[in-house]
Amino acid sequence: MKGVMASLTRMMVLLWGLAQAGFSHAMDLAGVAIEPRTRVEGQELALNGAGIRSRFMIKIYVAALYVAEPSSKAFGILGQPGAKRMMLTLLRDVSADTLLDGMQAGLKKNLGADELAAIGPQNEQLAVIFRAVGEGRKGDRITLDWVPSQGTIIRINGATRGQPVSGEMFYRSLLKIWLGDHPAQEDLRDELLGRH
Repeated sequence: MKGVMASLTRMMVLLWGLAQAGFSHAMDLAGVAIEPRTRVEGQELALNGAGIRSRFMIKIYVAALYVAEPSSKAFGILGQPGAKRMMLTLLRDVSADTLLDGMQAGLKKNLGADELAAIGPQNEQLAVIFRAVGEGRKGDRITLDWVPSQGTIIRINGATRGQPVSGEMFYRSLLKIWLGDHPAQEDLRDELLGRH
């Protein structure tokens, strides 16, 4: 039995390695180049997966998730220490309120009332940052970075917006919008988790 389990484990590692091999070169999604690696505050991260968020057949943005240790399991990503990046590249003009409404709906679907209350101040800070930007334009790149020593850093086209939002629970909550039990889009969750 131990031999069978060892063989299965080796096979799973090999399959995971083959799945990740597709990320060794830049990929293109809807005209957006997705690099296989990125750096967040000096830490190198690998592409875990990428996909397109659409609604009613309209493509809204390309999402790409970068982590230190790629995983096909949501809990493996959410519980992983160290820096992370969720990158959204807009495929159309989108108002700040539209983006925020989508994020708020995702938080409500994936968090309990107590959890929502616990991140209330951070959620408000996020809303202030996005509303200050106003409208996102097609091609804009929004990065939501988790930097353990600082918090959630929001950048638009490389420029930092607002102050870092404190609390790792808040960043995990944001990731649940895409990776939670009730994600914004199930096939996008699978793509972000590298399940092709």
